[in-house]
Amino acid sequence: MMITLARISIMMIVIMSISPLVSAADKMSCDSDKPLSVFIDPFFGGAENGPNIGQEYKGKNLVLSFGLKLKALLEKKGITACLSRDGDYSLNLDQRLVKAKVSQPKVYFAIAISSSSESESCINLCISREAPRTTRKEKDIDLDSILKDIKSDDKRERSLVLAHRLQRSIGENLKQICGKVLAKDQALLTKSHGPTVMLDFSVTDDSLPFMRKTILADSFVALIADALEAYLTSDQSAP
Repeated sequence: MMITLARISIMMIVIMSISPLVSAADKMSCDSDKPLSVFIDPFFGGAENGPNIGQEYKGKNLVLSFGLKLKALLEKKGITACLSRDGDYSLNLDQRLVKAKVSQPKVYFAIAISSSSESESCINLCISREAPRTTRKEKDIDLDSILKDIKSDDKRERSLVLAHRLQRSIGENLKQICGKVLAKDQALLTKSHGPTVMLDFSVTDDSLPFMRKTILADSFVALIADALEAYLTSDQSAP
C-alpha cells in the first residue's frame, strides 16, 4: 500500500511538472490546408512586454491587437491565417518555428516594435540577410547541398518581393512616414521556412503618438492585408 501511494505521489508530481508544457503544446495547434495562407507572428508576450508606446501601451498588446485584426481581415478574403499566439503568453523561437512549420504557410509574417534613436521613424520590412556561400571542393558537392542552396535563394527572393510590395503600399498611403526594406541576421528570419518578412515599427520618442495611432488604425491593418493578398494571388516572383 505504501509503495502504491508513493507511486501515485510521484506520478502526481510528474503530471504537475509537465502541465505547463502540455498547456503550451495545446496552443501550438494550427492547421492550414489551403493554397493561400499566412502565419502571423506577433512578437513578445508573457513577461516580455516589448517597448512602451506612450500612455502605458505595451508593445506586446499592440502587436497582438494588430495580428488579431489582420487575421480577421485575411480570413474575410478567403485566406487562411494562423497566429503564433492569440493571448498574453510567451513563446520561444523554437515554438514559433515549429508552429509555423506545422501550418505550412505560404508567407511567414512577423510583427514587432522597436525603439529607435534615429531622428526619423520608419516602418521597417526586414528579411533575412543573404547567407554567405561556403567554399566546397568539387568532391564535396552533393544533391542535398545544392537543393538547400536553391531553397535558400528562393526564400530570400520571394521575401524580398513581398517586402517591396509592402513598402510600395506603405509609401503610397502613408506619405508622412518612411518605409525601408532591411536585410538582417535576426534568428527568426534566418531559420524560418518559406518567404518571411518582419514588419518592425521603429519608434522614436517624438513619434510615439503617431506610431501608436498607426499601429491601432484599422485602415493600416487593411492596407497590409491587401498587400499580402496581392502577393499571394499574383506571380510571387515578380516585384
